[in-house]
Amino acid sequence: MGEAARRALSRATNAVRRYGWLSFWSQLALSVVGGVILLFSVAFTSQVRRYPSSCHFLAPAPTLHHSPPTLSSSPPTHPS
Repeated sequence: MGEAARRALSRATNAVRRYGWLSFWSQLALSVVGGVILLFSVAFTSQVRRYPSSCHFLAPAPTLHHSPPTLSSSPPTHPS
């Protein structure tokens, strides 16, 4: 193997090593962030189930009970 090939191989090896190191730490950091988000999600949803009256802002919005618009010529029917 010639000297130029050795230098090219050495540069390629160092680049792969650097990108692998960067990828590992990036993936680890993103996994930690995702884990923290999951922990907060589980903590807050279990709190809502335990104490439903203390978290009114997390309650689902009320729905309007009406029939959807139709294209028929008959008048819409409303539930009693």
